[in-house]
Amino acid sequence: MKPQFPTSNLEIDADKVRANVGVVREWIGSDTRLMAVVKANAYGHGAKVMGQVLDPLVDMMAVATLDEAIELRAARVTSPILVMGVPTAETAVSYVTYDITATISDLSHFSILMDGTRYHLNLDTGMHRLGIDPKDWASARQQAILNSRLRCGGVYTHYAMADEADHPGVPTQHAQFEKAMEYFDEIPLKYISNGAASLSGQAPMGSIVRTGLPLWGLSPIPPRKQSAQVQSIVKKLQPTTTWVSEVIQQRPISEGDSVSYGWVWPVPEDGVILTIPVGYAHGYPRNLPPGEAWVAVQTDGGWMKCLLAGRVTMDYILVYAPTKVPAFTNVHLFGGHGMDAWEMARMAETIPYELCTRWTDRVPREVLHLRKSSFE
Repeated sequence: MKPQFPTSNLEIDADKVRANVGVVREWIGSDTRLMAVVKANAYGHGAKVMGQVLDPLVDMMAVATLDEAIELRAARVTSPILVMGVPTAETAVSYVTYDITATISDLSHFSILMDGTRYHLNLDTGMHRLGIDPKDWASARQQAILNSRLRCGGVYTHYAMADEADHPGVPTQHAQFEKAMEYFDEIPLKYISNGAASLSGQAPMGSIVRTGLPLWGLSPIPPRKQSAQVQSIVKKLQPTTTWVSEVIQQRPISEGDSVSYGWVWPVPEDGVILTIPVGYAHGYPRNLPPGEAWVAVQTDGGWMKCLLAGRVTMDYILVYAPTKVPAFTNVHLFGGHGMDAWEMARMAETIPYELCTRWTDRVPREVLHLRKSSFE
């Protein structure tokens, strides 16, 4: 159920999404196609709306599950859609019904899919998650020929270490993929690179690049691992999303006092504790460290950096301010004037991908600069 009186919301700028597609197009080049990865509710940004924003701008989309693909079709997304998950006998008919491209990642999948189904082959070159084992590549070619009732449009694999600059696993996997092309050379789309691999330039990109996080203005490569060239590209990306809330209550606090569960951080001097109605039930990381993590609070003189003052609770966080602020003052928790994705991820000992996919239904998405004609 959509919240009627939300305590926070995500503001997502569709114009910045469009601009980021242009940046990605620039770095992958005109000869390489673009596949937008919109799995996990478009990395938490809302698959239906983001699918419609991206539809005229990309060559293909990719999702993890068939349900995600059907959701995009229900939103009138017309781009080709690849499901990277495993097909089953129960789901086979839906690939044809909704004109969705399946992934064959095991020889048994050839017999599961229905006549006329479009598919791509997923080859395992070292991720060891999904994909056809190298010892079965010759058999996969044989099955592809025998099953001409199916329509093979692509072959791909997945890097395990693309965000690691100069990791030897990247050229090793690429060499494996090139070896596989001895069996699948005539297949039109051959692709290996995700956003991180295409950014780092460690290996050729292939005929299409899969990317997700950069569409929302976030680098898939941590700042400390970015080369100067990667930094120059990342600077062009525009973060699209700001998590906004407000101060709902405040009270004075004395130097040395502590707040929230465990009393883990004594405040450095007399001031004010601000209560903000967002907690881990909204997707705000519980393990953010008090005294280090912070939010931005709007003041007449600009935005004030206020430290997290105690443990994150289910429904609230408490932050320390040196002085009182007006009731219902705006707060930026993430993006905007608040912490950026990699800073928050570092403190929460995770990655931006997880931060974005943590946002729960308590947090509505408000998409700015939509082009209305796309939604009529």
